[in-house]
Amino acid sequence: MQAELLVLYVLEFMLTAIMAALSARAALGLASRTLRLLAVSFTLLALSSALKVIWLALDLDLALALSSALMAVSFFALAISHVYSVTPRSSAPYMALMLLPAPIFAAYTLARGVSLYLVLYAAVETTIFYTENRYRASLLSALGLYVVFASLILGFTQVGIADELITEAVQVVGYALLLSSGIYSFSGSGGRG
Repeated sequence: MQAELLVLYVLEFMLTAIMAALSARAALGLASRTLRLLAVSFTLLALSSALKVIWLALDLDLALALSSALMAVSFFALAISHVYSVTPRSSAPYMALMLLPAPIFAAYTLARGVSLYLVLYAAVETTIFYTENRYRASLLSALGLYVVFASLILGFTQVGIADELITEAVQVVGYALLLSSGIYSFSGSGGRG
């Protein structure tokens, strides 16, 4: 089972690294704050995935804790990118109120809980962006974010290694949808519909 999990972690790393590269390339070309934040977010997700590989290979608990913390920070950057692109900037301070009910458990659980809130926030904001602008690529992004949200929910309920495989497989599907959204958008066919 660990070999399958390793494959999923490596695939997750590859998808997030490609998304980071695409976002960074687009940010350089367009000088967009939103795309810069997306590049930061996906770079941190790629590092988080790399730390999962290290955790699995070396059984180093610190790598797993750092992975969870990086994931939370990356989803924060993702949520902030949506604040700048969708909602008025005056509402940005209110986003912090979403973090108040986060459970105060171990650092790992807290990071996963914060990630859960932030991914849901980004998914809802992306859905709102689609309803306001009818930008087709945002539908794939929203779907990908909802799938990542589902994987985080599954992560809280997992019991054994089989559950971990299912959770990671769902997360990889979410990242693949996000990547396909980026490719669709950058290909020029992701416009309004």
